[in-house]
Amino acid sequence: MKVIGSILEASFEKGIVACLIRGEDPEDYPIGSLAIIDTDRNSYLAILNEVQYTSELNPSILMDIPSRFRDGIIPLVRDRYVNYIVRLIPVAKYSKEKKVTEKPDTIPPYGARLIKAVPDDIAIYYGEPDWRKTYPLGRPKLIGEVGYEVPVDIKNLVNLNFGIYGKSGSGKTFIANLLVGYGILYTLYNRGEEDYIDIRFLIFDMHDEYSLEVLDNNRRPIARGVANIFKKEFVIYTPDIENTTRFKMRYLPIPLYDLPSSYLRMIIEPLGVTQAFLDNLATFEKKIRKVMERSGNTILSDPGYWILGLILSMETVDKIISLIDRRETKFIDSDRSITRRALFELINAIEEEIGEAPEALKSFKAGRRRLIRLLNMPISFKKKYSRAIDEIVEYLINPKGKSVVISMGRYEKTMSVYLALANLIGERLRIKLQEKIAEGMEESPTKIIILLEEAHKFLERKAGAYSPFGVIAREMRKRGVIIVPIDQKPGDLDPDVTSMIWTNMVFALTDPKDVSAALTGIDNPKLYESIVYSLKPGEAVIYGPAVKFPVVLSIEDYSMVSREFEKRYREYLGMRRSRSLYDDDLSRD
Repeated sequence: MKVIGSILEASFEKGIVACLIRGEDPEDYPIGSLAIIDTDRNSYLAILNEVQYTSELNPSILMDIPSRFRDGIIPLVRDRYVNYIVRLIPVAKYSKEKKVTEKPDTIPPYGARLIKAVPDDIAIYYGEPDWRKTYPLGRPKLIGEVGYEVPVDIKNLVNLNFGIYGKSGSGKTFIANLLVGYGILYTLYNRGEEDYIDIRFLIFDMHDEYSLEVLDNNRRPIARGVANIFKKEFVIYTPDIENTTRFKMRYLPIPLYDLPSSYLRMIIEPLGVTQAFLDNLATFEKKIRKVMERSGNTILSDPGYWILGLILSMETVDKIISLIDRRETKFIDSDRSITRRALFELINAIEEEIGEAPEALKSFKAGRRRLIRLLNMPISFKKKYSRAIDEIVEYLINPKGKSVVISMGRYEKTMSVYLALANLIGERLRIKLQEKIAEGMEESPTKIIILLEEAHKFLERKAGAYSPFGVIAREMRKRGVIIVPIDQKPGDLDPDVTSMIWTNMVFALTDPKDVSAALTGIDNPKLYESIVYSLKPGEAVIYGPAVKFPVVLSIEDYSMVSREFEKRYREYLGMRRSRSLYDDDLSRD
């Protein structure tokens, strides 16, 4: 036990102030380090949030010393006249009498000993990973010590919403892959136990770092993504048709066949259509379906293609014919001229039907011009793809299902495609769960964990109240559905959503609004702000039920842990084959 200082001041609101003993070097005390405050009755765990020093000498004295003498005098001044002060945040208390750790409700007395923490001291507060229910999340900052891993409790993590925040390149994807891998291992190795939770993930993978490879900040691969390791536990879909053959993913274009206008609205709103067009969209759907039903046209007589009628215009006919020629749809005529003539007739019929209300026709034509952009997106009118999203939902909720990844492939920077697919899946999942609730489901037997990158696009202050994920975050947590916002701008999230985030993983942020939002649920958030500003890549402030007490961690190296994932998964598959436990391939049911 090495005493490094004494307590001078203590306050719940302002934290604790200690003076280091002579001879301690302030460069050994990084912001975010853990330390112990020892008293006769208790031991306190604290996080260092500021280091400073004061001198008893007038600065002008040093300035008057000739430079040739300064190097010899400065060490003497440090030892005799400089006081090093550290400020700390109390996060936990250990009662020596009761032998229990708890949230601090008292403060240490004046003169209490500040002690250099060692791994055994810290383990009293956080426990140790067992690789069955708790797993290594990262190494805390200690004053000159390493070698201890703070565990994350997976059951506590997934019981409530949790969030991952930080700037680009700070480590959000690394920790998300870690947590998903731990969730999969928990699910595999604890199945059948009394308190077991079946965990299923829905991951919106913008940069293919879950489905293919995790990249460093220079875009170089460092390890296989978690779904690429636990291959039999995931089904991977993609709107990038090239990836379906290259990586054996399932094709998921934006399915437009027989899509209701209420769903279409979520797709086209980001394309900049007017509010008048959106207000009339249900009417447009009704009228276009009516025209198609009575047309008698052998090519376009199915009202399920009504969205094609919505975007048909003189400017888009050739583009649509090329889609037909590529067999993107089921309707096709061997004679291209017949197809062209039929489409022009349909345009006229639709405009005539809608033109009964001149203002509606004007809005229709203006919106139609905006919708030309749909034709450059990965869309399909094939009927089989209209069922693909129902298939995804079934994988998530079926006890014999699997986790799902939506890998964006070459559309990683096409936000409109990402928003469209995410909203469609989110809405279908929401409706399916509400149907089950109406049937009497109290809580889903499966925890569905939704990892949502660029979460503020779905959960922002205004739209978040009405988006599928906003509704899920508010209403579905008690039904077993957990939203995980992964975002660079937590300050743009709806405060009602951030207030329901229980475990927070906060990487480096620079905007005060984002820092404030990310620290919403922690005690005395102002005391942690300087720590967040000082975080390096790979470091995070973690707080909430998944870790027993707040802590600053250097997150585990995913490239190293991924090898452990591969090893343990091979062992599991071998054990499963030898015991013939079960067949969890939903496609064989």
